[in-house]
Amino acid sequence: RKDRHHWTRSTEYWESLQNADPKASYGIESIGKTIRNVWEGFPAAKAGLKRGDVILAVDPPAGWARPEDGATHTFTIQDRDSGLTRRVTMMASLMSRPSVQDVRVLETDNGNVGYLSFYQFNYPAERQLAAAIKTLKAGNVRDLVVDMRYNGGGTGSIAAELGYMIAGAQPGRTFVRWQHNGKLDQFLAPYLSESSNDPLARVPFIASARGFSLTRGEPLPTLELNRVFVLSTLSTCSASEAFINGFRGVDGLEVILIGSKTCGKPHGFFVWDNCGTSYATIQVAVVNDKDFGLYDDGFYPANANAPYGVSLPGCQVADVLSHDLGDPKEPLLAAALQYRQDASCPTLVQASSYAASHAQDEASGAVPAAMQKELESMPQDEWQGLYFDFQHQ
Repeated sequence: RKDRHHWTRSTEYWESLQNADPKASYGIESIGKTIRNVWEGFPAAKAGLKRGDVILAVDPPAGWARPEDGATHTFTIQDRDSGLTRRVTMMASLMSRPSVQDVRVLETDNGNVGYLSFYQFNYPAERQLAAAIKTLKAGNVRDLVVDMRYNGGGTGSIAAELGYMIAGAQPGRTFVRWQHNGKLDQFLAPYLSESSNDPLARVPFIASARGFSLTRGEPLPTLELNRVFVLSTLSTCSASEAFINGFRGVDGLEVILIGSKTCGKPHGFFVWDNCGTSYATIQVAVVNDKDFGLYDDGFYPANANAPYGVSLPGCQVADVLSHDLGDPKEPLLAAALQYRQDASCPTLVQASSYAASHAQDEASGAVPAAMQKELESMPQDEWQGLYFDFQHQ
């Protein structure tokens, strides 16, 4: 109750999240009864389900949210575009959810624009981001849109790697600095290098792999761009915000925010195992090269005129589910392309809150009771943790 960012998990479960271990799934991510994302290659995508489709019923009603490998359920689906209803039977498959998806080169009248949707700063993200940047570099992109609207955070070093992969080397500049008190030095003493009194305090724009999923020391690709468009919602949190803050902390680099206010978590921790339970408790404040880290109320696009938070150039746009992610007509991406063209924003629309939307569904009875019970039983894999793994530091 005192701090929404503290948590514990079983170490086995936590490490499985870190490594994106395969899990049985239909590949559906929903808010209430509405599908907000369908993962490529999973059963739902193969069955033709898409973002914005509505789950009206599931038979049998139990077990669909966390199915076992080989489990079968029949979904009654209302199509996003036609409004027609159909029944789809799917068998859950054991698969790993990708951290990076929908890597695209979009052709525009004033040069190519890169787009990638990025979901988690977990270990496989290091390899997947490097591959995506190589693809975009080959596409000669002049600007980049990073879709972090559902990215709740993860490993802080990967945020610094992404900073380099976009902006290139920034000699003498710090991507992120961890502020902590003297107690942390004693706590981390067994893990600190003898050659430095505080090796964890300053993290540069990291130019070579830390060894999460690439060979340690392998040079990372870079686009050498001086600005980045970030698509955001209230689910954009922690390491995602550290990326935004770190990038904007260097003169000559710019972040343009398209979407809605971010969650507001300028804090981090070192996940600690004790007898099979992993503990995450806030230990550091996150600041950039200019020693700024006061974004507890999040970042927001300038035209939103929010009473609290940190204003960034960009546009407030509602995250409606009318188009697939990566579609140039999808509202957030369309707004980014428009802003890039003439620095203008679409007509201001109040950004949607998924929590509010879900609450409305519950209040109206729109979510069937059996589905609601199943949703409530799901683990809270929010990834709202900016953390380091000692063995890779």
